[in-house]
Amino acid sequence: MNHPSLSGNTFGKLTWYPDHNCWGGFLSIQQSEIPLTVIPESSDAASATSFTDSLIEKLKQHDSTFRDYVTNSLLETYNTEWHPLTGEGPELSAAEFKSRLKLTMLQISFGKLGMSTPKEWYAQLQYDADDMFTEHPVLLFIDHSLNFHNATIG
Repeated sequence: MNHPSLSGNTFGKLTWYPDHNCWGGFLSIQQSEIPLTVIPESSDAASATSFTDSLIEKLKQHDSTFRDYVTNSLLETYNTEWHPLTGEGPELSAAEFKSRLKLTMLQISFGKLGMSTPKEWYAQLQYDADDMFTEHPVLLFIDHSLNFHNATIG
């Protein structure tokens, strides 16, 4: 199947990479250029563009809310399980934890986000956690309705 490049209202041109069966490029956000990958599996370019545009628009408007969700999901795990390993100062506050999260990658996929869900569009956002979890990134998953699904250590 021949895939044209993909572009939307919130992101520039993404190139089709046949060896990886995905579109790829970069997204300008938070004064950075981060990798953006769209993996369509069996879905079409129009629905890929629509979901990607919706997600990026929400991300640009509500980045703080995205990082709040990650903070609320993982701060206690950091303070009780990871922080004691470092021996560095007091436990982190929510504001300190949140301030250390930096978006480094966005992957949009068509597939199953959970075991019992049908195949739909979903997103995985990867954050650099500033070595809070050693060198592990933090992953935030967002479902087809643009609701938070879960945040985890990668």
